[in-house]
Amino acid sequence: MGGPFAGLTRACLALAWHNLWEHRARTLLALAGIVFALFLALMQLGLLQAVRKEATLLYEFFDFDLALLSREYQILYAPASFDSARLLQARAVDGVAAVAELNIDRSHWTDLASGQRSSLLLFGFDGASAFIADPDLRQGLAALQARNRRAVLVDAYAHADYGRLDVGTRGEIAGHEVEVTGQFRLGLFFYAEGSALTNSSHFRELTGSSRRAVSLGLVRLAPGGDRAALQRALREQLPPDVVVVDRETLIQRERDYFTRVKPTGLMFYSGALIAVLVSAAIFMQVLSTDLIRRLPSYATLRAMGFGAGFVHAVALLQSLLLGLLGFGPALLLALGANRLVAALTHLPAALTPATLALLAGLFTLSAALSLASALRRLRRVDPAELFA
Repeated sequence: MGGPFAGLTRACLALAWHNLWEHRARTLLALAGIVFALFLALMQLGLLQAVRKEATLLYEFFDFDLALLSREYQILYAPASFDSARLLQARAVDGVAAVAELNIDRSHWTDLASGQRSSLLLFGFDGASAFIADPDLRQGLAALQARNRRAVLVDAYAHADYGRLDVGTRGEIAGHEVEVTGQFRLGLFFYAEGSALTNSSHFRELTGSSRRAVSLGLVRLAPGGDRAALQRALREQLPPDVVVVDRETLIQRERDYFTRVKPTGLMFYSGALIAVLVSAAIFMQVLSTDLIRRLPSYATLRAMGFGAGFVHAVALLQSLLLGLLGFGPALLLALGANRLVAALTHLPAALTPATLALLAGLFTLSAALSLASALRRLRRVDPAELFA
């Protein structure tokens, strides 16, 4: 039974390929439209993924298990603060290995050479080096701590208006002169034109913030400890003016803000959906036109004894071939374009397996609906009517 079935499958595939390749100019033109639409959809989803990752790049620099946030905390760009006494209370809870404070504030940077003023996101960190996941940042902070005067690490991806950022360069933050002692690579373009990091004491001098105000508390779990149990203990023992979240929740909360609350996510999702619908419309037009043109041929097959299943299988394989021929080049173009975007803008544009699965699912669904619409004509194929 396998032999005849395999032969029938090969016959269907050969006929489907012949149908596509017979009018190759028309097929190539249709493929160009499908590839372009799918390429736009892939670019939209790749940029959306870049937004999601960009929003939480800072957290990848730090190694922590739990975070303490003010109850009024919304996003990284505008964090509310809580009393530093909460960190002392958290340190006393069984199961806590260490705590650290990360302070965040909006400010501005002035290039002393040009006088150009730019927006700045300033971070102040006070904690053990074990909290620093990035080795370059760990080394830079160690050098920074050895300086008595105001010193900062500056984002190497800052806007060109920041001027030269070599070690030893001087600039101004909020009117205070600072010295650049190192660089790190972050690129939070959605928040400000650049960012800088210093220790918490210099942070408070530069921003004028209270010595008791903390933007974000980082907590490391003791070796062998239970994170969920520690999170419950902290929630029970700390006052209600702070909330305790795990690392994954904090990251997801930040990403959801950009993709669900702000219009950024809706814009990219809408663009991807429109591109998929356009590709589906082209897909349906190509299939419908080809099936209508070949109705006499399909009627002949029916008259020769081939059942409706064979005719439908040919149409199905034809649609699958068309989809694969369109999706492959679109994916290659999108991967190349994403690499170019990442190289030029430092945005982490990428296509994850989940993103590809989402687009493939949407495209498959739209293609299936298009095929179902086109096959309605085949069900009415009657040799007696066509050759009467």
